[in-house]
Amino acid sequence: MIREELSPITRLITALLSWRHSVSFAFAAAEIATLPNLAYACAMCGLPAGDHEAHAFNTSVLFMMLVPYSIVLIIGAALFFSYRSARRRLARQAAAKAGEDLSSAAVHTIA
Repeated sequence: MIREELSPITRLITALLSWRHSVSFAFAAAEIATLPNLAYACAMCGLPAGDHEAHAFNTSVLFMMLVPYSIVLIIGAALFFSYRSARRRLARQAAAKAGEDLSSAAVHTIA
């Protein structure tokens, strides 16, 4: 195919895929990514220090990060304490039954 017959998008893609242009494109993308005023990559970039909205945003992010761990902790604690109370209840029932067995055996041996 002759280069003039290609569509503009195809010519752009082939130009970007060539090695020299790829390196230039990578450097340009890296430079743009490091400039927050051009990239707007961060919601906090460009805000003045001590801004109330920035503090509120940071606090809301911390709460969103904390909630899943809190839910897992609460469920885990509930399961642990219910398991522990069930084991204690079974141990008391076994001790009570063993005490009944001992007392009935003592009554039978005396009589």
